[in-house]
Amino acid sequence: MLRHYWTSAWRTLMNGPFYALVNIGGLSIGLCVALLCVLIVRSDYGYDHFLRGYADTYLCVTQL
Repeated sequence: MLRHYWTSAWRTLMNGPFYALVNIGGLSIGLCVALLCVLIVRSDYGYDHFLRGYADTYLCVTQL
């Protein structure tokens, strides 16, 4: 089954190289952006976890 996928991808690449390049480039950029978003969200949610009582920690901000 995997062999058929590879042959199909190879034929597509040989018949329309620019179209295949655009598809592969778009897929790779989309995956990179998705992984970057996941890493940013994970970093934001795990910001205070190194503190001992992080569940009871609050942020107070005053504006003048």
